[in-house]
Amino acid sequence: MKAFQPVNTSGQPGGSTILDRMLSAIADSIASLAGAVTNDVLVRTTLDNTRDWPVVHGLGHAVQTWEIVDIDGSATVWQPATVNATPKTSILLRSSASVSVLIRFT
Repeated sequence: MKAFQPVNTSGQPGGSTILDRMLSAIADSIASLAGAVTNDVLVRTTLDNTRDWPVVHGLGHAVQTWEIVDIDGSATVWQPATVNATPKTSILLRSSASVSVLIRFT
C-alpha cells in the first residue's frame, strides 16, 4: 500500500497546523487499518491422512488463525498435536482424506 504523504495546509487559505495534525492522524489510522485488513495469506495445498503435512504460510511469524476457505472434497482438516519446529514459516496440518484446500492464514 502506498504511504500517505504529509500535508501542510498552514500556508494555504483555510489551512492550519491543527488541520494538518488531524489529517495526519486520519492518514495514520487508515494506514494501520489497511495493515490489519490485509494481513492474511492464502495458500493452496494438498493434504491427506498419511502424515502431518508442513504447509508454508508466508506470514513471517507464527500463525494466529487459519481457516479452510475452499476444499475439493469431503474431509476434516485439523492441526495435530505434533510439535512444530518451524512455526514462523510453516504450520502442520492433517486431513481425514486426500483433498486440495485453500487456507487463509493470519
